[in-house]
Amino acid sequence: MEAIVIGVLTCLGSLVINPAFAVMLGVVVGFLALIPVMGAIGGILTGALLLAPHSLWQALAFVVFIILLQQLDNHIIYPRIIGKSVGLSGIWVLLAVLVGGSAGGILGIIVGVPVTSALYALVRDSAAKRIKQKQLQDEPECLQQ
Repeated sequence: MEAIVIGVLTCLGSLVINPAFAVMLGVVVGFLALIPVMGAIGGILTGALLLAPHSLWQALAFVVFIILLQQLDNHIIYPRIIGKSVGLSGIWVLLAVLVGGSAGGILGIIVGVPVTSALYALVRDSAAKRIKQKQLQDEPECLQQ
């Protein structure tokens, strides 16, 4: 889903830079977005190499656009898409990626979200049990079943 969003946004942004290559750039960057970390670099290089023979300014504009798009993706789009699929809010996904990346590099990024999701589920279930137990203790004996 994220790769599709990135591909469409790249295509739309590329319409301003060079309409002749917009769809191709969108497809290439969207496809390369499937590759973690290196996909963004591959998308920038491929797009710049395709545009450079026509205009260095278009190539430079494309590089700046993709860098800005990647920032938008990393901080807004990715946490929302991944958060919905694993049941976490965007802030928890972003925190999991940041802490996982700091602690374990690329492997930490890959493992960080599922581990955070599992810990979140355990804490949520434990809290729900404690709340239910507390509510039962607070009820009068005649209402307890």
